[in-house]
Amino acid sequence: MHDSLGICGKLEALMAPNVAGYRDEWAETINDPEKLARFVSFVNARTPRPGRRLRPRA
Repeated sequence: MHDSLGICGKLEALMAPNVAGYRDEWAETINDPEKLARFVSFVNARTPRPGRRLRPRA
């Protein structure tokens, strides 16, 4: 690709700190049992959620 405006280098330099500091929050949560314990699937929950009732489909 030809950079006719000459801005590719500047854009790459501006993006470099963002790329270097990227963290996958979901991967961190999956790998941290304490954080993972905060999430419970409604369908597979061991205890019912107070105030929630399932309605039959029409």
